[in-house]
Amino acid sequence: MQHRSHRERSARARQRPRQPREKKRLHQPNTRFNDEEFALIKSAAARCNLSVAGFLARAALAAARDLDRTSAEIADEREVITALFDSRRRLGWAGSNLNQAVKALNSGAEALHLEAAVAAVQRAAESVREASARLIEQRVP
Repeated sequence: MQHRSHRERSARARQRPRQPREKKRLHQPNTRFNDEEFALIKSAAARCNLSVAGFLARAALAAARDLDRTSAEIADEREVITALFDSRRRLGWAGSNLNQAVKALNSGAEALHLEAAVAAVQRAAESVREASARLIEQRVP
């Protein structure tokens, strides 16, 4: 039987118990962040009394366990950007129709679809405002 010194026993007593092999985290994926993102993550980890690696692991696992919420967060941003581009395209079409109606009026012709063109521009402009507001809401912490 081997006798350990007091120092060896006290150092061993302070160690965390080792996890069983099946619970050990063996995979170590790499991620990259810009300075602003890393500062945000580092601050959040500190507020949770976790290391950055521990915070990232717990956050990723929480996201993976609630895919409905996670995909909604990710999809929501994609949907907002898609809506913004779609609104921009509609605004371009509506503006073109409005220009055609005004050109007809200026030449003395009757602009049959002037009210519809104005309404289309207003709807497109409103959808741009809504999509922009949603995007800003997501970006502001």
